[in-house]
Amino acid sequence: MAIGVPSPKPQPNTPSYGLNELELFTRYTRDSYRTATGSPAPPCDPTKKLKCWLDSTVDLDDPEALVAYNTPKTGTDGKTTMKKFSMTAEEAAAVNLPGREAYPAYIVAPTSAIVRVDTGAGIAQQDVDPNWLLLKSDADALAAELGSTMPPQESALSGTVYPPTELRRQWSIWVCGSWHQAGLLMKERNKGGVGAPGHWDLSGSEPTFVVDLPPDTSPKGEWPVPLRDLLPNEAFDPHPFMPGIVQIIRTDLQQTANEQGGGFWPEDRATIQRIEAKLGELLAAVKGGGA
Repeated sequence: MAIGVPSPKPQPNTPSYGLNELELFTRYTRDSYRTATGSPAPPCDPTKKLKCWLDSTVDLDDPEALVAYNTPKTGTDGKTTMKKFSMTAEEAAAVNLPGREAYPAYIVAPTSAIVRVDTGAGIAQQDVDPNWLLLKSDADALAAELGSTMPPQESALSGTVYPPTELRRQWSIWVCGSWHQAGLLMKERNKGGVGAPGHWDLSGSEPTFVVDLPPDTSPKGEWPVPLRDLLPNEAFDPHPFMPGIVQIIRTDLQQTANEQGGGFWPEDRATIQRIEAKLGELLAAVKGGGA
């Protein structure tokens, strides 16, 4: 399913509603982005504003070209209007989500493989440690990542018995001047979680994987989610119970609701303001005459 496509929501059939009903794009967290795309979100760039949405429809032939979107802005007069804000096409097409990516834990499946050992007093049976088991394809890929100059070698003890359903085997990889158990190297590779970025430190006798997680820093500021244009029957209005919060009113439904509930319509407020102003003039005149 395509993501980042402008998708206006249906107009709510209520007298008033929040600005989120006008948002054109889906908001993402790191978890929801991974679910939607199947890939982790890019590391947060602290030099840029946070951004929880993306527009996949912009033309990236010129990534520095500016694209414009709507956002509400309240002026010094207290009135809210729709204004434009701009960003580059490259920035519009990407998210910049806070926090670090949570990589899934590396889990080794159990095994019923065993090793039969002749102790001299009889045959003893031991379980094979599943951490030592790896598919041949995974061992080959890991050897290549480590820069091994030799192909992995199977290293099972004599007397090892694998059940028919067990396709993993015990492999050794030549690295750092000696053979190392491939299954344990794979566990080391995924100690920061499956897919966590990092690099191998091969300076010692034991290969060590260094996890390269970006710093968990959050930049200042955040891009607003673009809004659609107001419809002819919509208007901005201050929230009656939450100062500083702007809501959307449906002018066709608000008037009916106010008439039925005895509430005030914007025209009523204007009338009251005119009356208050007139009363102020009269009081000033009375005080002036009394002086």
